[in-house]
Amino acid sequence: NRMSEFIPSTAQIVQVGTSALPRLFHTDYKQFGPRVGFAWDLFHDGKTVFRGGYGIAYATSPGIALTSNPPFVTTFRFNPSGAKPFTHLESLNADAAAAGANLGSGTIDQNFKNGNVQSYNLNLQRELTPSTILTIGYFGSKGTHLRSRINLNQPVNGVLPFPAISASSPIAPGLPLGKVLDDWVSNGNSNYNALWVTGNRRISRGLQFTANYTWSKSLDYSSQDTFASSDRPSNSLNVRQDYGPSDFDARHRFTFGPVYDLPFQGNRLVSGWRLSGILTLQSGSPINILAGDPAAGTGISSFTGRATIRPDVSGTIPIVNQIITTGPNAGLVQWFPSNIVCDPRGICPANALLTIPVTVVGGSNVYHFGNMSRNALVGPNFRNVDFSLTKTTKITERLSNEFRFEAFDLFNRPNFANPGTVTSNAGRVAVNPTATSLFGVINATRFPNGDSGSSRQLQFVLKLIF
Repeated sequence: NRMSEFIPSTAQIVQVGTSALPRLFHTDYKQFGPRVGFAWDLFHDGKTVFRGGYGIAYATSPGIALTSNPPFVTTFRFNPSGAKPFTHLESLNADAAAAGANLGSGTIDQNFKNGNVQSYNLNLQRELTPSTILTIGYFGSKGTHLRSRINLNQPVNGVLPFPAISASSPIAPGLPLGKVLDDWVSNGNSNYNALWVTGNRRISRGLQFTANYTWSKSLDYSSQDTFASSDRPSNSLNVRQDYGPSDFDARHRFTFGPVYDLPFQGNRLVSGWRLSGILTLQSGSPINILAGDPAAGTGISSFTGRATIRPDVSGTIPIVNQIITTGPNAGLVQWFPSNIVCDPRGICPANALLTIPVTVVGGSNVYHFGNMSRNALVGPNFRNVDFSLTKTTKITERLSNEFRFEAFDLFNRPNFANPGTVTSNAGRVAVNPTATSLFGVINATRFPNGDSGSSRQLQFVLKLIF
């Protein structure tokens, strides 16, 4: 009873837990989640097995609390004076209404459904030698009713669908609304398809390893993992325009992890040594190009309620991948050209491949949705080698000591992050050629504070085992 929700059908704000709105959204009792699998010994010799499986898993409730809507978000402040030495709650309510309140949390679809993922696979496993197994398989999944967030108040031909709260609303009647009104919905979809090839060698003559190659593609409307405003689709009236590669999509990935027990035997000094490592080779992550708002408040944000929009594209954007040698960005990496953006209102290079989606009609800027798809480009690849040297020494029958030396990113190869993806020309004002712009420029590594390839990190470990 400490939340309120905007009801689009009546344009009212209603308190949750009252007779008018008993629940935040309906309860879904139709979550049937079967699991089925099989394994078939094809030649009845225990060396070739054909397997498959299918299952449905459901997400839990979204855990969304609409506690930032009136009246719970309203702040009351009273400064007494000689003319008004005291006040009461009704006056404070009137003062707050006059100052304007904030519909911070928006609403959640009354027909919200818990998301589900169908997972399925078929794989063939073969024993090549008594210690070596090869597996080839198809693995896929399909997500349905995934949680997403749309803008209910996205302008339509410049007009807000909900300019204000209804005058009959029991809470904040007549409250003006802005260009953003969040609605949590369950209209997201995703799919993942992959070919996996895996080789495993069990310990034999001191050597064991695991190698895996994955060729995959993941598509969705939104790879939402936060509550940030960037999770909203570009066009809330047609979320299918955002269908494209997932933010985490990696088309190719190969890993190889060997472990080798050195064959030295004898005293405690020469025995117990082990070498191991992990080689990771992965293709780049998607890049989503955006046009920024060159006229804040009256530009793109007045068109969709967002500050960015995807541009129009008129050709293939080349990948440069060169170190910049001059200018303010010297030493950084130019991934794709920066001077390929056309602003139809004035600045339009001859080699332009991207166009801010705006035209001038009668002296006014008229925006449209660009034809560039979401996550249309691919960023730098990922290459990494981790290494460890381990020495285990027996102290007593039940007590031993393990010393480990570990190196992350052994060869200190820089794995670059994606380049800057937002650009906005200055309209009719010439672009300053000396100004620093990171559009198309890489200025960071992938995980600058992590241990997965940003720079070489060395670690020493001493462990007592008993």
